[in-house]
This record gives sequence, C-alpha cells and structure tokens, in this order.
Amino acid sequence: MVVTSATFLFGLFGCATAPKNFSEYKEGSWQGKVLVHDKKEGHSAILNLNVRAVDGSLLRLDITSPTGTHLGSLLIKNSEVLYMNVGERTVTKSKLDHAALQSVMRVPLEASLLFNILFDRAPFQKNWECKADQSEMLKTCTDSKAGILVNWVRRERDQRTIEIDHSAANLQMSLYGFNPKIADPEKAFELKVPSAFRVINK
Repeated sequence: MVVTSATFLFGLFGCATAPKNFSEYKEGSWQGKVLVHDKKEGHSAILNLNVRAVDGSLLRLDITSPTGTHLGSLLIKNSEVLYMNVGERTVTKSKLDHAALQSVMRVPLEASLLFNILFDRAPFQKNWECKADQSEMLKTCTDSKAGILVNWVRRERDQRTIEIDHSAANLQMSLYGFNPKIADPEKAFELKVPSAFRVINK
C-alpha cells in the first residue's frame, strides 16, 4: 500500500465536528503517528507516538515502529533534553535548544517549541510570526530566519494534523486520543536507561 500525504493527513478523521482548543489545558497525553520525509536522504518513514506533557516544563515522547518495536524516547526535564536511541544503544544529553531535536525530527526546531505545538500556543520568540484561523485558533507559525513552517492542517474534536516543514525534512503529525490528566506523573517523566547504553553529552 502506498501512503500518500493526503491518505496520512485525512485517513484518521471521520465526520467534521468542533475542534478542541488545547490552549485551555496545562497537561495531557496523546497518541499519534508521524510521517517523516527526509528531503536530503529522499526516504520516508511512519512512526507511532505516545506523548505526555506538562506545559512548559515536562515532556516525554516515546517512539515505536508500525509493528510496535520501541525505537526511542525523548525526555524534556529541568531544561535538559535526553534522547534514548534503542537501536544504537545510546542516550544523548543536551541543552534545550534547536540542535537537540534535529537528530530525532530531522528539523532544527527548538525543543521548547514542542510545548507550543501541543498546547496551541504561539511562540514568544521574536523571529516567529503566527496567523490564526476563523475560530481564532493557530493556523500557521513561521520562523523565516530558520526556514521553518508549522501548519495546523486539520482539526476535529481532539484530533489534529500538524505539518512541520523545513528544507531538510517534512513532518506530518496526527495527534488523537487526548487525556487531560497524566497517570503517575513521577513515573511518566523518569527515563530508565539500561546500563549497557552509552551516554553522550553535547
């Protein structure tokens, strides 16, 4: 089966209903899928996502293959980013900046902007310019300096499709299954690293 952008963007949605405004929430969890197209390498992959976040402070993103194999986990905590790559048996520790996510998402997006995307908040950095739709919800945000476009392509109930475009890669992310409370938050934001994994400090 060939997965096109249109299939991925709209295949998870049913009949149109009023979208949820996530800026009204301070925490939550989502299920999701992301289609990653690496423009430089010329290949694409679909990944499953499990996202848990407390706005502005804590975020965990677990990534699995379509068959359920754990590929990696990203944790933002205490202004630090940890990324565990299961295949390479490594854990990378870095500061909360644009370089932290590039190896994971193929796009030089500042890690803190994941909170803006999840909770429908316009970035406060001066290099970003955002536009709203007719419902006053975010439609597009553009960083012209870095060449990044974030586009909220579709909204329906608690489901969203968000596109992140850059010259290096294009990501089309569908989020759904929202839960406004995180079960056992202390455990949720602790990343257990196997002793055999190599730690890389950047």
